[in-house]
Amino acid sequence: MNSMIDYRIRVATIEDAELVAGFAEAVFRETFVQYNAASDMDLYVENAFSVRREREILLDPAAHTILCFDGEELAGYLELWQSKPPLCIEPEGALEIRRYYVGAPWQGRGAAPALLKALSAYALQCETKTLWLGVWEHNARAVSYYRKIGFRKVGTLAFMLGSDQQTDDLMACPFADLVT
Repeated sequence: MNSMIDYRIRVATIEDAELVAGFAEAVFRETFVQYNAASDMDLYVENAFSVRREREILLDPAAHTILCFDGEELAGYLELWQSKPPLCIEPEGALEIRRYYVGAPWQGRGAAPALLKALSAYALQCETKTLWLGVWEHNARAVSYYRKIGFRKVGTLAFMLGSDQQTDDLMACPFADLVT
């Protein structure tokens, strides 16, 4: 079986709210359920991945969502924000990667690089100088991937998963140094 797939990339529209919300919840639960209390997972997911919340995101002019398809199946997506970064990151030209989700069947099969190329094109269009994100400090696979493409830890952020306060590593990458 060929491990690389010819992905189709497109910008999400309001009609994609239900698809993205369901995909995001499934990937989030699959990735983190073994590390967290079910009640905290349920509380977080109820707020973060509702169709209503996804519609708000898709209508927000500061947000940009990119979808990656394998045929008709959603394989992954990026949620990017032109939002005010934490103090340790220069705000001018900063672009936040709020979600960079790839479903398990597509991990290691080219979906992440396909999304990264789309991110790079969008960041160039926005005259981005710095990319930044928060990633759970115990998500070793994601931290390793972000390091591989040029991100470095610049601080930490508190992250509430339901009633459990956790710590995210704050990572940043000069756009010029992004490895695509």
